[in-house]
Amino acid sequence: MELVTKFFGEVAIDSPQMKLAHVPSSAELTFGVDPVTGKRAPYPVVSVRNVYMFPGIPHLLESNFSKLEHLFESPDVHFYTREVYITDDEMSVATRLAEVNKKFKDKVVIGSYPKLDNSYYQVKATLQSEEEEPVEEAYRHLLSLLPPEVIVKYEPCPAEHAASRVYELAEQCPLVKHAITVIEDCLNRYKLSEMCISFNGGKDCTMLLHLIYAALQKLYPDRTESLQLLYIRCDLPFPEVELFIHESADRYGFHLVCLPGRIKESLSLLKQQEPEMKAIAMGTRRTDPHAADLESFVMTDSDWPQFMRVQPILDWHYDDIWKFLRQLCLPYCSLYDKGYTSLGSMHNTHPNPQLKFLDARGRVKYSPAYKLHDGTLERNNRY
Repeated sequence: MELVTKFFGEVAIDSPQMKLAHVPSSAELTFGVDPVTGKRAPYPVVSVRNVYMFPGIPHLLESNFSKLEHLFESPDVHFYTREVYITDDEMSVATRLAEVNKKFKDKVVIGSYPKLDNSYYQVKATLQSEEEEPVEEAYRHLLSLLPPEVIVKYEPCPAEHAASRVYELAEQCPLVKHAITVIEDCLNRYKLSEMCISFNGGKDCTMLLHLIYAALQKLYPDRTESLQLLYIRCDLPFPEVELFIHESADRYGFHLVCLPGRIKESLSLLKQQEPEMKAIAMGTRRTDPHAADLESFVMTDSDWPQFMRVQPILDWHYDDIWKFLRQLCLPYCSLYDKGYTSLGSMHNTHPNPQLKFLDARGRVKYSPAYKLHDGTLERNNRY
């Protein structure tokens, strides 16, 4: 009842909302723990004896499984599993999967799972057995049947190993190394309560979010304090953008602060609500309007609310951003896969005409944003 009241406010005991709190007296409430952030889930899973009632919304169901997997482990049973991520659709690989299944069906269970909304693959094939060697044999056989170009080295949970992957990349890429140096400098200057990340769901701040999370994971692995994400909501935002913003906050375990209106007015409101706030990390690049002469650390103009603007990726270009995102398999807003190359409001943002093409049926389609070859045309979709 306390959780229902917290979410919906004060409601009558016989209201539809309060029905969510009606459970059998013998029921148990189990709060899962996020394996990445270590935080307790805000809502419990209800169980009676060995029956667990999970939410019906697919992504919530999946999230709860990862937080409660320890409940379903059996110390006497061990499964060996291999996964193959494939860019072709399920019909294109069905014959090859059937061939593997025919050869190993007595020892290996093979699964095929289409994923229509993933930016990196279309099918996940799984091979599972209680014996390791048959799984490895089936895995090698499947790889031999598939064209190499359709196999993706996909990372399902990039946040989990963010620090190791990003710091390894920093040793190879000067842009990443400089960005991490700026971020570490910022973390040395300010407490987490004194800084936030400007996050509007775009590709640049999505990359910045992961970089900062990687630095926090390395420097403060035992931290309990949450960093804030500042979302300044435009007049008519895309639903896809807002969904991605909330998913990102949950994914990294950051606290989302949503403020309406224009940037200057929103920053004034932030200063009033969070007087201890001193710095804002931003995904600004020199190719952005009025950004050519900026430095990594610069105060806002004198007639603006006073914050230190921290800009670790100033010298990155359009293709650098996409190379980083896709190399680490980072989730990004779904609009980018529909031809949008720069995101604003629904008033002024459209698919980029440079990515327009006709499919085999003569229908107008748009290639994904990472296929734009000329980064100087990035804003050609903003009118």
